[in-house]
Amino acid sequence: KDHVVRAHLAGPPNSFKKGGPETRVDFTVARDPHNDAARISVQGTEVVLAQGEWSPWVRVSFEMVAGLDVDGMCRFYLRQAHPHFKLYVTAINIDPSSPSMPISTPESYSKELYEKGGLFHTKGLPADTKALDQGVLDDGEFLSQDDLFLEENLALYDHELARFQEGLLFYYISSTDQRAHMFYRYRDPTHPAYDEKKARLYGQTIEKVYRRMDRMLEKTLKKVDDRTTLVAFSDHGFAPYKRSFHLNAWLRNHGYLVTKVEYYTGEEGPYKDLILERMPATVELLGQELPVIYRFRPGDADDGATVRLPAPALAQLEPAELDRALPPLVAERAELRMRSLPKS
Repeated sequence: KDHVVRAHLAGPPNSFKKGGPETRVDFTVARDPHNDAARISVQGTEVVLAQGEWSPWVRVSFEMVAGLDVDGMCRFYLRQAHPHFKLYVTAINIDPSSPSMPISTPESYSKELYEKGGLFHTKGLPADTKALDQGVLDDGEFLSQDDLFLEENLALYDHELARFQEGLLFYYISSTDQRAHMFYRYRDPTHPAYDEKKARLYGQTIEKVYRRMDRMLEKTLKKVDDRTTLVAFSDHGFAPYKRSFHLNAWLRNHGYLVTKVEYYTGEEGPYKDLILERMPATVELLGQELPVIYRFRPGDADDGATVRLPAPALAQLEPAELDRALPPLVAERAELRMRSLPKS
């Protein structure tokens, strides 16, 4: 309304309160009515973003009880200002300068790193692959996010490499793994998710990140001496992934597993709970054993249970006979009708 958006960030559950309710931090976004930009205000911090721009880390504090807060941080990304407002927020990361739980050994180490180089991500595998999977971020936006995390990783590595003298230094880079998972499809024209146009843009993504790792390795080789053993390795390799088998989907499609809808009216929508229940694969009607096809597709013509009969047999079948043939549906149908009756 009036180019102002009010929303909240979901925080950790509050274990100090009964039921562990979710903590939250409110924030406001004022969208420029004429330009592709917006101002984000959260707990006294203001950030102005142009469309397609990431914010720096923004600190937030979730109140548990009076005098006790849990500190976190996040980045905002303005996907679109006009005509439809689209804002993405990263997962809440633990603030390394004020961790609410130990995230390093010794516990003071994360604060030491912050003092040397500023805020950095603390969530494992930080790039949001689920956002890319679900279309919340596109390929380019995902890479721009991971570029930020990669640069933080490399800066921390440079800090440790510069002061390393003896012992064991182990360092992990997540970007090679996550980018290979998400962009391997653009290397293989036979892959079902291959897109020729996107392949021209992102087909070299994996090679580019490995060239970046080569520069990191080159820097390391210049640091080590002939008494140092240097090992570069990956946790696993990669190959085309073109086919998967979803057991529950197979059971559902073959009539062995169906969805029972618990009727519910409220803010969460008409379907609150989905409960899987075994249903009869066949029914006996007019002296014949007939297969039953189940589909959970609310609003579609084939939603529910379907029994196929020869056309001449339809005239001999009473609707009540079909109801009795599918007993698991009787109670549900009766409950729905009872709920639909006027309340006194």
